[in-house]
Amino acid sequence: MPGTNIIMEPFVAAVTGAVPTASKYAKSRADVFVRPPGSLGYIVDATIVDATLGSETAINTSYKAGKATETAFTAKVTQYTSTRFSGLDPRRFRAAAFELRGAPSKSTLAYLKEIKHRESRNYKSTPQSVIACRLYQRVSVAIIRAIAYNVMEYRCWRVPVAVPVAAPVAVLPVVGAVV
Repeated sequence: MPGTNIIMEPFVAAVTGAVPTASKYAKSRADVFVRPPGSLGYIVDATIVDATLGSETAINTSYKAGKATETAFTAKVTQYTSTRFSGLDPRRFRAAAFELRGAPSKSTLAYLKEIKHRESRNYKSTPQSVIACRLYQRVSVAIIRAIAYNVMEYRCWRVPVAVPVAAPVAVLPVVGAVV
């Protein structure tokens, strides 16, 4: 939307006025802060869930599309509205949860539809299907980029490895060396 202010990785307490429940949450960051014209704005924090890895997740979510994202969405909302912050208006927080190879949560889908409708009001000559296609394309690319970033971060992260310590060996003096 024209005139929208966007701040990447904002401090949650600074942009929303919410009070952290502990000092360790004072510098917590969300993914994005969005302020469309005429509103107070809201923070967005996204989660990407892989419902196929890990035995507990796979067993609990493998028979219902979007179950893993609904669980992640609920956990994210709880984390921001009660665990980490007090006084954060739930209307000023938008969680987005996507499965790595599947569906977004119902609330995330409703949020994407809200964005699509808002954009279609601003660009009346562009069909809604084109706006939706562009929106979902951007979301898909963002998910792929996030996965690639996390893979590279994990790959380049040095895991401490235990090195066996050898017993000290006596060194003999070299013949003809000055000591």
